[in-house]
Amino acid sequence: MENYTLKEYKDEAGNRTMEMQPNKHGVESPSSAPLQHYISSSSMQSPKISTTTGPQSSSTTSGSRTKKILSTPDRHFSFIVMGGTGVGKSSLIAQLTKFPVKIGHSLQSCTENCKGWTYIHNSSTTITVIDTPGFDDTVRPNIDILNSIVSYLQSHRPVMGIIYMHRITDKRMTGTTLMNLQILQALAGVQFLKNVVCVTSMWNTIPSSVPREEIERREAQLIASTEFWGSMIDAGARPERFLGERASALRIVDLLCERTAQQVPQLGILTELAEGCSLEDTSAGKILTAELRRKEEKRLRELREEEEEDKRELEEARMRARDEEKRSAKSSKVKTKKGRSESRSRPAETEGDFARVAALSSWFRFKPPH
Repeated sequence: MENYTLKEYKDEAGNRTMEMQPNKHGVESPSSAPLQHYISSSSMQSPKISTTTGPQSSSTTSGSRTKKILSTPDRHFSFIVMGGTGVGKSSLIAQLTKFPVKIGHSLQSCTENCKGWTYIHNSSTTITVIDTPGFDDTVRPNIDILNSIVSYLQSHRPVMGIIYMHRITDKRMTGTTLMNLQILQALAGVQFLKNVVCVTSMWNTIPSSVPREEIERREAQLIASTEFWGSMIDAGARPERFLGERASALRIVDLLCERTAQQVPQLGILTELAEGCSLEDTSAGKILTAELRRKEEKRLRELREEEEEDKRELEEARMRARDEEKRSAKSSKVKTKKGRSESRSRPAETEGDFARVAALSSWFRFKPPH
């Protein structure tokens, strides 16, 4: 099979053009990449791909030839990837596109804004996968994150599907995870749910000491429970697994491509905005507003509890001070009473001493001489 090198240049109009040129002796050059691995970081439409290669080394007319490599794909689908921080969104995109997408390994999100990555999925389909920040960012308010996602959706080609990701390693559904799930449903809308794939990730990180049956029970609970994925599955969403490798990533995209063969409805949040709703008044905006109000009420409740605790500690300190003052006063009173008792007995003794001294003095004064 002959290998080709993908070269980029700008045409006279300044547009980016990609040209496929065959490598000599069928050996892939270091800078070349297989066509199916072509990827560009893009927030726009996929670049134009030339249908012809450059001239061959032969200078004769009869020896020169132009070989058709690839026609521009007929279909271009955009899929948005959603989920909390650290669920594997960037890892999935890196496997699909074979591009070094920045992958976070901490609690802080490494995806600050929406970013599209375009690659050729097959000979007839170009795919743009859009990485999004999770609604559990450690810095930005959630309403700002929603606004950035909506702004991206409004300024780019229509999204044809959603990949929602959840760590299978999570033993329980936290409040933040449930909020991300609620935002997904509100953003998509009921009619769009058939174009949603609910993906469990981190299968490749499960320790061998954890029984497989336990993980599969966890997956079954996600799929069956209406509190989690059940209602979306009933509305047409599909569950899938991302195993950390490219084959499972491609299978997820293939599934969405099959769903997009039919007419795809508009995202629910875009419909609400088109009808005149403000961002805060959309279903997703109301969820975030309620969550913000809940957090504010919790913060105020904690402040009140801290204030009450400070008051209790202050009152206890005052009580201890009063008790100490009473003990000091009682001790002082006892000492005063004892001192008074001693002072009353001392004058009597002194008067007796004076009397004896006076008698002796008188005796010595009138003592007859010998």
